[in-house]
Amino acid sequence: MLQATCDSTAAIGKYLVKEYVDHYRRNNIAPDFYYCLWGGGQYRSHPNARAIILAQLHELATNYGKIPYFWLDMKSWGPADLSAREIYDSLKNVNPETIVMFNQHIQDGSVIHYFPTDILNGEMCSPPAEGHDPYRTVNGKKYYLPFEYEPCSQMRSGGATKKS
Repeated sequence: MLQATCDSTAAIGKYLVKEYVDHYRRNNIAPDFYYCLWGGGQYRSHPNARAIILAQLHELATNYGKIPYFWLDMKSWGPADLSAREIYDSLKNVNPETIVMFNQHIQDGSVIHYFPTDILNGEMCSPPAEGHDPYRTVNGKKYYLPFEYEPCSQMRSGGATKKS
């Protein structure tokens, strides 16, 4: 496996991810991680993008004890040769209890863009008026996928909020 080669210490000389995890645990809060596959565009053309992302996620999943939740964003901008299944399995193989959620884009939870995922989300959108059906069939198999509403603000130029 490719080793992640990022410098994990901040300019202030502290290992911020460890500081974050330790602080949360000292205060009886379960730490979780947000991971953006976009990487500022650098991963799309990098020849080792797939290996780098998997190495970074493996580092996050193994260096800090059990991490209960991974919120993964910008899958559509990640490398084409890295599937949601591969990311999901790599995290679940380390800790089967980890909740893995792929951001499903700005929508009401009615569409599954990336699977597997343990939760469907509605970024900036509430569930449909008739309610969220947490039981979904994917490839002939039924899954329970609860809905997470994310009240976030994403602005377009001119100040208009994006709508689904």
